[in-house]
Amino acid sequence: MTRRITFLLTIFLVLLTVLACDDDIDTTADFKDIPVVVGLLSTADTAHYIRVERAFQARNQNANDVAQIPDSIYYDNLTVILEKVETEERFFLEEVDGNLEGYVRDEGTFAQAPNILYKIKADEIGLEAGDEVKLIIIRDDNLPEVTATTTVLGQVNIFSPSEVSRFRIVPNSTNRISWSGTPLTFFYQVDMYISIRELELSISRDETTEYRWSMERRLTAERLNFSGDEFLSFIVGLNMEEKPSIARSITNIRVVVSSGGEEMFQAVNLNIANAGITSTQESPLFSNIEGGQGIFSSRSVTEVTGVGITSESLEVLKENPLTANLNFF
Repeated sequence: MTRRITFLLTIFLVLLTVLACDDDIDTTADFKDIPVVVGLLSTADTAHYIRVERAFQARNQNANDVAQIPDSIYYDNLTVILEKVETEERFFLEEVDGNLEGYVRDEGTFAQAPNILYKIKADEIGLEAGDEVKLIIIRDDNLPEVTATTTVLGQVNIFSPSEVSRFRIVPNSTNRISWSGTPLTFFYQVDMYISIRELELSISRDETTEYRWSMERRLTAERLNFSGDEFLSFIVGLNMEEKPSIARSITNIRVVVSSGGEEMFQAVNLNIANAGITSTQESPLFSNIEGGQGIFSSRSVTEVTGVGITSESLEVLKENPLTANLNFF
């Protein structure tokens, strides 16, 4: 759960904001309860979390002010269930404060605390690849159930690089990342995390920072090529301080391949298809939540760590005019 696909959280916030602040709402009409749901299941997670909030109608009030009131966006006495469709086993999720679970909500439009989520430990439900899972949300006041269904994805198997691989970062070189998914995987996201150590002996500073290179967000092929020039451009784009007293080294490279299920694929495609540069209307957002808005889907995250660069690549970092003043060693 530590690495989420960013667009899902964006969709959640946009849904909640649009539904809360719609200027076309009839403020004299009966209140309409609209749950907004985001849930991603993964066999790699130690616990599964579902976020459920309520879109509100800020009648004669400032919507930003109302969004800061927890009672306006959270439900009382909500029951959240995950059901294994094949066996009809039901598992009831516990209401928790995400801030206390290590998932602190960012400051912004909506109330930061509490950060209510619904949780079940992975070993309690025992999800496996191929399991069809139904989400059931029960509200008070005899409101209809809110439901959604997804199939749990299997893990991606990364073929290249391996933990002993070395990327060749020289001009005009080509490096390949390759993997295999499952028939239920609809798209992939590839990220590279580059750890750079900085030594500044004059002030006894020794720090290592990990930088994220978002390489691809909507890939359907099971491979991705990148050039040495692209790697160098990423390093240059970090705008690290050019200072003679600072020496640097690349200590580790992690390659992370994430995969998404059909619901996430549809959401991404719909969002892109409706994002015209001259459009003045809001893009429709995909939802697979019956009786609400949002996304319930599955993902997988696989990584290879311990990857390095060749000695030839280090010489390029030392001598290339774009990176020579960064003092790599």
